[in-house]
Amino acid sequence: MGRVIDIQRRLQEVGRIRLGDRAEGGSRNPRKLQQFRLTSFSEATLQAAASVYGGEVRPWAEAPSEGAFELYTESSTIRIVLPPGLVPYSQAYELWSGGGCQRRCDGENAVIRQKNGPRERKCACNPDDRECKLTTRANFMLPEVPGFGVWRMETHGYNAGVELTAALDLISPVLAGGSFVPGTLRMEPRVRKTPGEPTRRFVVPVLDLDVTIGDLLEGKSLPALTAPALEPVVAGRPQLAPGPPPPDGGTTVPDVEFIDADEIAPPSWGEAPEPPPEMISHEQAAAIWREGRARGVPSDGMKEVIGRHSTDGSTAGIPAGNYQAVIAEVAQWTEADDAEFEDIPLSPVEPATDEQREQIQAKVNHLRALDVDSLDADGYCLEIAGATLDEVTNAAAASVIHALKTRIDKKLGKVKQ
Repeated sequence: MGRVIDIQRRLQEVGRIRLGDRAEGGSRNPRKLQQFRLTSFSEATLQAAASVYGGEVRPWAEAPSEGAFELYTESSTIRIVLPPGLVPYSQAYELWSGGGCQRRCDGENAVIRQKNGPRERKCACNPDDRECKLTTRANFMLPEVPGFGVWRMETHGYNAGVELTAALDLISPVLAGGSFVPGTLRMEPRVRKTPGEPTRRFVVPVLDLDVTIGDLLEGKSLPALTAPALEPVVAGRPQLAPGPPPPDGGTTVPDVEFIDADEIAPPSWGEAPEPPPEMISHEQAAAIWREGRARGVPSDGMKEVIGRHSTDGSTAGIPAGNYQAVIAEVAQWTEADDAEFEDIPLSPVEPATDEQREQIQAKVNHLRALDVDSLDADGYCLEIAGATLDEVTNAAAASVIHALKTRIDKKLGKVKQ
């Protein structure tokens, strides 16, 4: 074995390439710069960068973590190299607070941070007025600065978000082929004029590559950092002494009987375990109970039918392939055996109290907050008691409340699964 295959590789972060800072004084508003600003926890690395790009290294007084340094360079261009085999950028809409990233989405699906772990949901932003910021991060190596790793650049600008990523997407096949691609990162000043609004002046990070599109189309070698060729054997180097002659005048290459690959039996790994069966959905479970109520099947009869088809005695343990059989058996059971119950006098049934219904609804709301795919109150009452929330009895309501509490505790990890 060479390495673990389910761990994503990444180069260490040497530092960051920044396009702005926060204005000094009371406002502390972010502001754009005309030259690049570099930050790192390695003072020696930034001193080496200062000898190339100019500027003076100083401690970063307002860094998020102690021990960081910053360099306001005197250059609006930086030589970069894109490393091979790595995804050169990431992009998402992000919402940050003092506690970290609260939400990250791709415009359709969002990952939301919650106490019990991240949850994936549909994006909640208004496309015309997003609460989240477009965030683009790109990784570069600086060939003129010592350090084996990447420098990360982050931008929230729209122009950089669409132009920089397009350039990196275009060069990705070359990177995937194992080549280093050199280029230049520069800060390009731009002007935007909109009728009725003041003229806007801003800076956009632009990537220029040291290769033409024609070179790429013709498959020419890139002026990139490539591995050095192996040094040829030089005459005069010490050579190994010749070995003894083969016995009986034989040849040094023994006769070999070649076997066709089709004749070699593949190794036996044993039979693969069967995947667990797919279970019926919440909607199908509720439909089973509705069918039983419509047919007049009592609760004990429903449990008897479900038990014959379930792996754990509940509707949650019914394999999807058994759904139609359960529905059919509920109908057949009613037609065949309802006579047994015709002469049994019905005892008075006390309906659930308003307080019980409120408790059920509160616990259902709690479950739905933990799992958006949970049933509604009627669905849980039908699954557990065979009646809707309005029709559930006093005794059955107590069972529903207890069952819902147990499910909440399981979701929160308070009991063993």
